[in-house]
Amino acid sequence: MRSLCFIFTSLLSITLAATLTLAEQPTPIAMEFAKEARISEPQAQEQVNALFRVIAAELESGREVQIKNFGKFSVRQRAARKGRNPRTGQPLEIPAKKYPKFKAAENLKELVSREVVSGDGVVTSNPTAATSATPAAAAAELP
Repeated sequence: MRSLCFIFTSLLSITLAATLTLAEQPTPIAMEFAKEARISEPQAQEQVNALFRVIAAELESGREVQIKNFGKFSVRQRAARKGRNPRTGQPLEIPAKKYPKFKAAENLKELVSREVVSGDGVVTSNPTAATSATPAAAAAELP
């Protein structure tokens, strides 16, 4: 199972001008969504893009987005601080800024960190290996 950061990073490119550039061609998550929802890949990509546009708009407005049993997106504020230019060593002021944050729900954490039993009976804790055959099947295990 891919990490959430990888999936969101591969799908989204957020610029500081408050515009959201989304994938035009079907991405891996949209292809899985198309199979699960039994719709075409372009339709699935449109729906995935719409979901991310809504989440981005809510975050831009300063609101949290909570998806039950999945996680919570929120906006955090980083305070202004003093730093140094690594090339010159000159002190500089780093301005305050807002940044997006994602906190996974306990159900999602458990699903991702589940122990995996191999064919020879060896138990390993592998966060990248899902016990389900497909990501859609793994997602179906969420309550």
